[in-house]
Amino acid sequence: MPTTTQNAQWPFFELFGFPIWHSEAIYKEIRAGEYSCPFLQQRCLKKSHSTPLVPSGTCSIVKSGHPIIICPYRFYEKEKRLLFAVAEKIWPPKTNRALLVPNIKVTGAGNVDWFIVQSKKKSIEDFIGVEIQAIDITGSVQPALERFRSKLPPAGGDKFGINYKNVSKRMLPQLLEKGRCFKSWSKKLAVIVQDQLFEDLKKRLGLKSIPLEAADIAFFVWAFNTSSDTQYTLELSQIFGMSHESLLTHIMYSDLPSLDEIKSKLKARMQKLGY
Repeated sequence: MPTTTQNAQWPFFELFGFPIWHSEAIYKEIRAGEYSCPFLQQRCLKKSHSTPLVPSGTCSIVKSGHPIIICPYRFYEKEKRLLFAVAEKIWPPKTNRALLVPNIKVTGAGNVDWFIVQSKKKSIEDFIGVEIQAIDITGSVQPALERFRSKLPPAGGDKFGINYKNVSKRMLPQLLEKGRCFKSWSKKLAVIVQDQLFEDLKKRLGLKSIPLEAADIAFFVWAFNTSSDTQYTLELSQIFGMSHESLLTHIMYSDLPSLDEIKSKLKARMQKLGY
């Protein structure tokens, strides 16, 4: 992977779809004022807090040497081929053409990012639900982004962290609610995630897999392939199937804080309050 010492010091892995070492292509995009997202094939939709009229362009960052996707649209690469890959793995070969239908509200369970539909003569024969989950950060990469745009050297020192726990807190209840619906319809719910997020989730909950054919919920786990000279791609690293009941059990009985831990925190807070 081409790089320089200076590039390695930036917290970014990709900006506007380009690897950070491909800085001239990124600066060209910024100078042109188009701020194009190659994954959406339109102007970047990721907001910048300090300059709302100028999109952030931050697809992925680097933390502890690992690339981390922080924009869900990063998973739309090459005309949403990751969605079609889900259909290819779940449905047998030579099925009807898969149609992508975005953002459908399921009563009582919220919006589902995508439905992949098999349709014949405008009749729905089968469908799969797909959720796409990027990773949240704490803090901000904005100061570094502004320095990069101004062609100033990196300031050094991360001003952000990876908020795996917050992602899990938001994602898992939604999967249970949506998964319950899909199970009642005898349909599968797929979840597209990056390997870094899934490994944290798997470790946090102690998840165990079952074959895809028997699964109600299936995690499609993607990792970066950095062999390209211009733009990186994602490759499927594993498919991790689960039953809805198993996911519920793992969430309910995941590791709990000890009594000693909560007593220690109570004592510390009571001391601060002067009790």
